[in-house]
Amino acid sequence: MLIGRGWPEGEAQHLLTAIARATDAALRCYEDARLRLERAAQEHAVIGYLHGCEDMAIAFIALHRAMRLADALVASLETTVDESHLPPENGRSRLRRMRNAIDHRDKPIKRGDAGIGKTLALNVREHDSTIDDDEGTLTLTHVELGDSIRRLHSLVVDLTNHPEQWTRVAR
Repeated sequence: MLIGRGWPEGEAQHLLTAIARATDAALRCYEDARLRLERAAQEHAVIGYLHGCEDMAIAFIALHRAMRLADALVASLETTVDESHLPPENGRSRLRRMRNAIDHRDKPIKRGDAGIGKTLALNVREHDSTIDDDEGTLTLTHVELGDSIRRLHSLVVDLTNHPEQWTRVAR
């Protein structure tokens, strides 16, 4: 509840609170997934791997939500946040498509695409995560995912700690 207090009341104050929550959720889910997947690999535990993949899928969804809110901060007339503060558009575009594939995977399953060589659930591998959508296989490396989370987290921390540097509204 303290996050937005340094900001003038308005749209940007609520965007800051929302992006802080979404970024924190992405960070926590990513860390949970990473730890669960590491433990599953050490123990050769298939169910642990499946749980880790689902945790990672939730991290993708939370990060996508944070990215949408970051885009809203860029569009807001109340902030000085611009595209340079966000992860690169190429990665954001792949993240968007991957999130859509994760969130709407029931559609290809219902139309009979399961079991014919398509990855319809997020597949977490050693260096990346993949999933198929209608246009083909989507891949995001763990380095790219981690960098996106770190970049948004850094932005949120800076927005929270130095609101005077980010607001356009006169105090």
